[in-house]
Amino acid sequence: MQIRIRRTFTVIEERREEAGRVSNLPLRRVAAVAVVENPYAGRYIEDLKPMIDASATLGKELGSLALSAFGDHEVQSYGKGGIVGVDGEQEHANALLTTAFANPIRVHQERRTWYATRYSNESQGRRLRPLPLRRHVAGTSGRTNA
Repeated sequence: MQIRIRRTFTVIEERREEAGRVSNLPLRRVAAVAVVENPYAGRYIEDLKPMIDASATLGKELGSLALSAFGDHEVQSYGKGGIVGVDGEQEHANALLTTAFANPIRVHQERRTWYATRYSNESQGRRLRPLPLRRHVAGTSGRTNA
C-alpha cells in the first residue's frame, strides 16, 4: 500500500524567552506535517498491516522535512502524533505512528534522542472527507530554561 499524501508543511518555532526569562540557548521546535488520504475511512478493516508497512515510507518523507528544517541544531526531544477525520478510526492513526515511522529521526541522532512519544488522536469534527494528519516534532530540548 502507498499512502497518498495530499500536502505537507513544516512549522518552525524558536523560543528565546519563557516566563520573562531569556534563554542562553533558544529552544527550536520543528513540526513536519502531512495531510494524507485515509484508504480505510468509513469502514472497519481487520488487518491494518498494509498501513503499518506504509508508515516507514511516510516517516522517511516527514523525517527528511523535519531534519532539513532543523538545520545544524541538535535534536534532543522528539514526539509524534496524528489527527483523524470524522470517518476515520484512532487505530488508523496508530497504524501510521510506528517505530518504522520514527526511525529517520532516531537514526539521525544515533539513538541519543530523548523520546516523548505521545499519541494525540482527535476527531476533526468537520464534515469533510477525512484528511488524517501525521507529524514528526523535534526540539533542541524539552523546554526553555530547563
